Amino acid sequence: MKVLLTCLLCLCYGASMSQEHPKIELENFWFVYFVRGENKETADDAARAKAMEGHLGNLNRLVDEGKAVAAGPFEGTQDRRGIVILKGDKFKTKEEVVKEFANDPFVKADRLRVEVRKWATTKGSVKKWKTPEEMKSYVFVVLDLGTERSPMSDKEGSELQTAHLKHIFAMKDSGELGIAGPFLEDGEMRGILIFKHKDIEKAKKLVEQDPLFKADRLRPTYLVLWMAAGIVGD
Repeated sequence: MKVLLTCLLCLCYGASMSQEHPKIELENFWFVYFVRGENKETADDAARAKAMEGHLGNLNRLVDEGKAVAAGPFEGTQDRRGIVILKGDKFKTKEEVVKEFANDPFVKADRLRVEVRKWATTKGSVKKWKTPEEMKSYVFVVLDLGTERSPMSDKEGSELQTAHLKHIFAMKDSGELGIAGPFLEDGEMRGILIFKHKDIEKAKKLVEQDPLFKADRLRPTYLVLWMAAGIVGD
């Protein structure tokens, strides 16, 4: 079942759909999640400010060295705290990626932990920001495996994949969806969507029309992500 859904998601971004959507070229990245660590001790304002300075300094270093193309925090108090997207050709292994965050003060103090996954999206989807100082909020959707995991026939799987692909293209063509792509490894987390706006209810109405969502093959989680304006093509 996992193999089937992996194929469905990967094919969504590499299949040939129509004259309007010729074969898509994929671009590989390393997707880094910052998740809450075990250290919950309260830090004073001065210590917190110093740690944040070091944290942002490390992110700026990754940008300056041409390794990172996007980064930003999530709103709220959930365990997922933020993301970094790194170029796929800059690192060979997850261990190499993790080392880039070894000197991050939050990581060293176990206030944040790093989770790394291989990820792909259509080439050119991740744009250059307008200015690093101009930050905007966007709807970020995590697509996890749904509860329906019964086997499907090849015909059923192909039809569902085609319908899902059409829906992804429709959201992108409408100007609502900026970035979409699958994780390139097995696991509960299958892919992500980043919309060009911050209206969660609007995004939900669109995502809930996805055939994989209707079939309970995917389960979305909605977050608000802050990034430099322009990265999603807005």
